Amino acid sequence: MNFKRIALAMLGCLLMTGLPGMAGRAQAADFAAGIMTYYAFWEPGFRSQYSDFIIDPLFLYGPMLQVTFLDRWSLSGLLLTNDPPGTNIQYTLRDTGSAGPYAVKTKTKVSRTDMDLALTYAAHPRLKLFAGMKHFTFDIRGSGSDISITEGNYTFFNNSKTQDSGGDMKNQSTGGAAGLGYNYPLSVNINLAVNASFLYTTTNILYFRYTDAGGILNSSTRDYNYRGTGCNTTAQISYYLSGFSTSVSLGGRFQVTTYKPVGDAPSLATDYFYGVTLSALYLF
Repeated sequence: MNFKRIALAMLGCLLMTGLPGMAGRAQAADFAAGIMTYYAFWEPGFRSQYSDFIIDPLFLYGPMLQVTFLDRWSLSGLLLTNDPPGTNIQYTLRDTGSAGPYAVKTKTKVSRTDMDLALTYAAHPRLKLFAGMKHFTFDIRGSGSDISITEGNYTFFNNSKTQDSGGDMKNQSTGGAAGLGYNYPLSVNINLAVNASFLYTTTNILYFRYTDAGGILNSSTRDYNYRGTGCNTTAQISYYLSGFSTSVSLGGRFQVTTYKPVGDAPSLATDYFYGVTLSALYLF
């Protein structure tokens, strides 16, 4: 995924959406831009298809943008990715072929990107309603991998039990979210914010598999579709540095998603994605 292209598109969307508010008022809309970091733990739903599944914590980062117009309305965007450098992941695929059971262990990197766009209405100084779009992708890299046959009388196409490349495993999820948020001022410059939302996504996963040709394992892929539902909750404490027109926030996020297979897609485990966020937002 082209990180710069998406970031520029998100900025253009926010700016264009703010224009109607600016045209109808004597004062300009309020803009804010910043960066968020996210130290996250991920228990992906597809882990149920493998054994000995291990994934390191992810460090994601990316831009935040926001435009407020007509006093009560705001449009915000957030893009987070861990690529580069990616995150270590390893798992074992077990299956049965012409020479009996086999196990293939893979050690590689996974890249994840999350994008959120939300339109928010401040129904009350402390209560807001929001709805928007979510897009999420991951890519488990086939090239530069450490892949080995650990069980079974099989070899790869290179007549070896090891290889350094295979097919990519990819995911595309797109959907919507709607929820509400509550803000509580702890002091003049300190604010506590809690948000909760319902999620719905359509998901396509391209699985990496092997086909057996007389004891030789060859790479293959197949994609499946899913419908996902879940919820996302966030909580953060923000401190406004008035001398720098910047709000610094520390908080946490927790997202859970369950997937319903479409057609003959294999069942997935419940997906958990949670961790600690740190962000800084500059108000223009």
